[in-house]
Amino acid sequence: MLHTYDCLRTRSKVQDVKRLDNNIIAIATQLHGARLMNMEDCQTITTITHENLNAETKAICFSKNAELLAFSAKSYIFILHIPSNIVLKTVKTDGENIDLLSFDLESKYIVAGTTSGRILQYRYDGSSLLARLYSYERPQVQKAQTKATCFAFHSHTMVCGSSNGILFSINLHSRANKAIMHNDNAQINSICFLNEDIVASADSKGNIYFNSLKKNTLIKKIETGFVTIKQIMLLPNQNYMLVSSEEKNIALYELSSYKLLHNKYIECQSDIRNMLVANDETLIVALENNSVEQIPLPKADKLKAFIRENALDKAFNLVQQNPLLKSTKEYKILEIAYDKVYQATLNALMKQNNTKAQELTKMFKYVDAKKDEIQALFKAFENYPRFKILYSEKKYPLAYAMAAKFPQLSQTFQYGKMEELWEETFHNAQRQIAHGKIENAITLLHDYATIAQKRPIIKLILKHNENFLAFLKAIETDDFQTISTLAKNNELFTHVPTYKNALRAMEALTKDIQIDIQKCNLNSAIKSLSRLQNITSVESIVTLQKQECKAIKKLQDAYKINDFIQCFEILDANYFLNTTDLGVLLQSHWIKLISQCEGYALKGNIKDIKQTLGELIALTTRRDKVGDLFRLAFHTKMKAFIHKKTYKKAEAIIYSYIDIFGADNEVLSIMQVYEKKSKVKLAVTQNARVLRDKWIESELIMGM
Repeated sequence: MLHTYDCLRTRSKVQDVKRLDNNIIAIATQLHGARLMNMEDCQTITTITHENLNAETKAICFSKNAELLAFSAKSYIFILHIPSNIVLKTVKTDGENIDLLSFDLESKYIVAGTTSGRILQYRYDGSSLLARLYSYERPQVQKAQTKATCFAFHSHTMVCGSSNGILFSINLHSRANKAIMHNDNAQINSICFLNEDIVASADSKGNIYFNSLKKNTLIKKIETGFVTIKQIMLLPNQNYMLVSSEEKNIALYELSSYKLLHNKYIECQSDIRNMLVANDETLIVALENNSVEQIPLPKADKLKAFIRENALDKAFNLVQQNPLLKSTKEYKILEIAYDKVYQATLNALMKQNNTKAQELTKMFKYVDAKKDEIQALFKAFENYPRFKILYSEKKYPLAYAMAAKFPQLSQTFQYGKMEELWEETFHNAQRQIAHGKIENAITLLHDYATIAQKRPIIKLILKHNENFLAFLKAIETDDFQTISTLAKNNELFTHVPTYKNALRAMEALTKDIQIDIQKCNLNSAIKSLSRLQNITSVESIVTLQKQECKAIKKLQDAYKINDFIQCFEILDANYFLNTTDLGVLLQSHWIKLISQCEGYALKGNIKDIKQTLGELIALTTRRDKVGDLFRLAFHTKMKAFIHKKTYKKAEAIIYSYIDIFGADNEVLSIMQVYEKKSKVKLAVTQNARVLRDKWIESELIMGM
């Protein structure tokens, strides 16, 4: 169990804790503003206060560079510059109440969740709505509105959890690659990415789900046994996950096996509110008693000291208490040191020096990880005298039978000699068969015919000698198709020890193919795939990799002829392409264009958006994003005309907007401002709504 140390005590409830750049920890409280703290010494760097940052604040978030703080109050979002404590932007949310806020990883966008079930996107440098990313359905019967409950980000992708178990994923720059996953109806309380494809989510029923964004499928479900889960979080060694509930304890899970390692890995003084990884060596935990605790992650220094002192028992017990140490190089050294002790014990037992063997292993008497193995070794060697007699009398079948019952005897000198003799006999029998002298082979193998471990392979070589020789040759040359065909026709072939090597080689080849796919080395990938045709054991992954190669070929062909519309449509239809070399190049180009266009939109510059995007305006799969740019540009123009009191121009552009986009909530809000300031009632009916992508038919936009 890890130990906790006092770091900070706040005067009111801690609302959130975030890790920022340069070892800075940001802490938001319910009644006393926010503060930035140095993680090294827990000293406050700066305190942030504002008249609107108070008990009514529903949501708060920090930019990763520690420059900006965004928070919501009533129907406003305030974007505050932390160093100067000045509000840079005040965003009116048009009556939407915000209860969830987050910056994206680049601190460029602010994503907001509303009580009405909408997910909205803003830019840090703009006061207008950039996009409505998603809207949860409004309930038909009297029940609570579904709304966003948590966000997680990886690269340009955002995943959002909800109060009814829906996971929603989207690319923030393109509004493409949308995915909706629904594992259960329970509220999702926490999300984290394992990598660019797999996302984990935890719900109020105590379940953790692992979903693939690439395949839009559920991979694994863990029922933790907790009544509810508050938060899940990856540790620096990403094979381990921390899980907190409405208790004082934090559990530790190993992800490679989805196994619970410790249900009280960390025990705190009070119930846990929030936790984060501050750096590779430290956790920060905020508690319900208004305190913030610092928890050092296990270091290998102590483990190294135990190894140096030859206190291997203490070293193994330390690893048992701190499973994270298994990922260190010191743990590998510990296992090597143990192997040396084990071998020395084995040698002592073979010399029948039981006293020395007991002395060597006494330190492991109470080591759970090794005591059973040591006990089994001693028990096996109680039969060693009889085993030696059988060996000396060349009663090999009985000796093999004893070794099968007590596997530790297979580590002895005598067993090694028996195996050498067996291999020599087996190869001699192979040569006899190759020369057509079956009877000679039968004579050579006669003494081994009654040995259970050898019987299948003897049967194999005597009854299927031609195919068997072909099988061995195929293994030597990595002829995977022949190996698969022969093994399928005769299950006995799979008992050949070298068959496992062939399986490992096939697995390694599929990994090499995946690397080629990632780098868009299509010729190399296709050549390797041809070696894996019609092989059942890798059929599913080969089928998938073939499909991926076809998608890459289409993408490369479109790119060669500069057909960027088709390029992006292919990207959006194949999620995996976003992480390939060519996909990354294309996405970077798109992000550059979109960043420019968002800047134009925030200035109301419609013409430059059109010129910058060019033919990409017609891109079907990203029409939502392009449409949002034009909407924002129109909104900005309307607001500018109203602000300048040029009401005729404002009226004209409002009518043009409604003709193109319909009377959506955003323009209705602007109309209210217009009518209030101009004292002019606009002749717009409430049913003037059109499809959100109908703007593509507008001559005003497409013909500019």
